[in-house]
Amino acid sequence: MIATITQALRRGDTAAALSAAQSFAISDAQNPQAHHWLGICLQRTGDIAGARVAIDQAINLAPDRADFQISRAALALGEKDYAAAEQGMKDAVNLDPNQLHAYVTLAHMALARGENDVATKQLKLAQRIETDHPQVLLLEGHIAQYGGQADHALKCFTAAAELDPKNSLAQVSLGLAYGARGLWPFAEQALKNAMALEPANPGVMRGLVRSQMQQEKWSEAIDVLGQWLIKKPNDHSVRMMRAQVRARIGQAEEALEDLLMVNTGTPANPAVLSPLVNALLALGRPADAVEHLDAALAINPQNNFLWTLRTTLTGNQLPATLTVLERWLTALPESPQAHEALAQVRESMGQFESAEASADKALSIEQNLPFAQFIKVRAEIRNAPQQALARLEKLERAATNPESKRMVFAWQGLAYDRLQQYDKAAESFREMAKRPLDQHKLPSIMPAHDNQGPDLAGTLLWAPTGVRIEMVLQALSQPLGARLLADRNLQNPRNDGFGHLRGLPGTHQAGTAESWQDCIRQTGLEPATAVDWIPQFDGYTASELKGLRTVAIINDPRDALINWMVFGSSQAYMFLPDETVSAEWLAQTCEAFATHLENNPSQVSVIKTDGLPAQAASVAAALQTALDLEQTPDEKILALRVQARGGFDNQFASGHWRNYRDSFKVAFDRLTPVAMRLGYPQD
Repeated sequence: MIATITQALRRGDTAAALSAAQSFAISDAQNPQAHHWLGICLQRTGDIAGARVAIDQAINLAPDRADFQISRAALALGEKDYAAAEQGMKDAVNLDPNQLHAYVTLAHMALARGENDVATKQLKLAQRIETDHPQVLLLEGHIAQYGGQADHALKCFTAAAELDPKNSLAQVSLGLAYGARGLWPFAEQALKNAMALEPANPGVMRGLVRSQMQQEKWSEAIDVLGQWLIKKPNDHSVRMMRAQVRARIGQAEEALEDLLMVNTGTPANPAVLSPLVNALLALGRPADAVEHLDAALAINPQNNFLWTLRTTLTGNQLPATLTVLERWLTALPESPQAHEALAQVRESMGQFESAEASADKALSIEQNLPFAQFIKVRAEIRNAPQQALARLEKLERAATNPESKRMVFAWQGLAYDRLQQYDKAAESFREMAKRPLDQHKLPSIMPAHDNQGPDLAGTLLWAPTGVRIEMVLQALSQPLGARLLADRNLQNPRNDGFGHLRGLPGTHQAGTAESWQDCIRQTGLEPATAVDWIPQFDGYTASELKGLRTVAIINDPRDALINWMVFGSSQAYMFLPDETVSAEWLAQTCEAFATHLENNPSQVSVIKTDGLPAQAASVAAALQTALDLEQTPDEKILALRVQARGGFDNQFASGHWRNYRDSFKVAFDRLTPVAMRLGYPQD
């Protein structure tokens, strides 16, 4: 009878095995093995309560059988009754000290509790029985893994898989060990083996997909996920995973299809709606994104995340955003996030008093709201800088990452500047600079060279780093139209070698006269008619683009340095933590321009914008003359200030560097000679 049961179990015919076991238990009711096998079969069918009764009966009939105790403990383990499982395994080894499976199970339970010493003790007891048993090797590998002995763990898992290639745990452990070492092809093979043994194991499937993604085997990963979804079409987590992979390789429509199916199954789920909205926006379907979010909010109007996501869809349309915020506050009148969002919109609209009132309301409900806190900081800097410093001191203590600390020190410096405590402001700005933004690295300043080629025709527009040129470019956009090339800061700029990334002379990345001309022609323009804004000027630029007219928009280099440090630059160049290093780079690029100006005065126009906005008319006239424009650039645009959050100017007034002459003396001393070459006074 036992043979009939075991053969049926091997075939996977659980019903036949259970029928035979039931007949066995009825016909031989005093046979403990009959009840034991009945319990095993019932467990296979999922009848845990019936299995427990049958195995308990087997133990009552034969209390000295260790294997019965192990079966009872395994049931308890499956039910997560760890105390009963552990006691059952201990009872088994007390009855029979040669129960290898019991030692292995006790060791794994100890590892789960983080008791490595206990697990090692159980391992030694198991090794006493059979050192090279696959289960023992697996246990040894897991203990080694937890102990940081990756090489030994891999060796143990390899040996276990070779001894028992159909052991799913051995293949999974081997695959994960390979993955931990970055050996993804080997990890993939082991996990494929495990998947063949356990095709319904979600953990194995996810591990396999991860190993394929690490190798950029996107189609294979999608195929594995697709096969899983054929069997389990309602597994939304796997469908989300496939959507992410599809989006990664540009299958936007296919990714959207998966996301829509998941959203149908779990409507108003923020974890689904966020990628769904992103997918719709990427496909140019903002109206559909709005429709899905509004439908979700109709179901779940109490979800702040959904409202936040909804406001992002009208972020650049402030009146529309205000309408959404009114709906949000109607649904959740005491939502701190809603009041914080309203404060941000009002500040963006220049409604500073009402923005502060909304920030106060948000903070009265919840203090840990960074946007609201900084709206208060900016309001206090305008009206009561000393209060801003007290708030910033608390924010500094709460800041947990470099980005937030940088923001604290930036506004702290501006508060001290407003109080005319310039030495303390300089200290704050230095602390800010120690946490640099992730921006373009400073390109090498390459020397001039002898260029025997013909002179080029066309115009370069350049400003030293730290001189804000945004309003000049905006004012020139109408009189120049398509002739103005100001795409260097866009996502896909021309790759002519004169952008932010500069190659060394002689390499294929280096800019040349040919590459400059070719890239302009690809835009549909002729180089001779183009006005090209370039982010950096050096001797190599002057030599390679020989003959071009250069129009330079400059300020005092010392003002440019302090403005670059505090407010950034139009070129988005990184300001280095040591201001003297940044000053050296700025001095060298200004010196290269000054030399070019002195050697080629007829080819260079210098327009000083230190007097803006008051001198907008004279700057407009100078631009018209320098660029030979039929139409004068708009003076009103030139008179506008580049503004930061809270209505603050995004640069200091001309001559402000003098307030920092003692704090940044070394840096300014380096820049003073070239400032004088460009026509600025020594002091």
